Amino acid sequence: ELNRVVNQVEPVKVTIQAGELVASKGAPVTAEQVEALQSLGMISEGHQIWVYLGMLIFVGVIYYLLILYTLRTVPSLNQNYASLFESLLNQELIFWIMLAVTLFTLITGITYLFSNRFLIKALFTRAN
Repeated sequence: ELNRVVNQVEPVKVTIQAGELVASKGAPVTAEQVEALQSLGMISEGHQIWVYLGMLIFVGVIYYLLILYTLRTVPSLNQNYASLFESLLNQELIFWIMLAVTLFTLITGITYLFSNRFLIKALFTRAN
């Protein structure tokens, strides 16, 4: 019964003219305005996996640097964990960490530009 009723409902179509103000700066945004901005491609839906992956990589690099700093500045740790300290300073490990951060930055930058391409286009065409 419910499916039949839902299928009978006609979709609501709204036409947005070029230059029409959809939302005002500082004003509360309604669900209809969010839907209009999403349909125009000016905002994306939900969180992307890249955000969480980026936070994980960022926290991992911070902990890596914190461990290196601690092993270097605390003499007793430096003596007891000399092999760990040397393995963390491995040039190949540092290379792969730097490569991962660089590739992640590149991927997230491209993803950001692609998901916001309509907004960026609208901003730059209005500026000219």
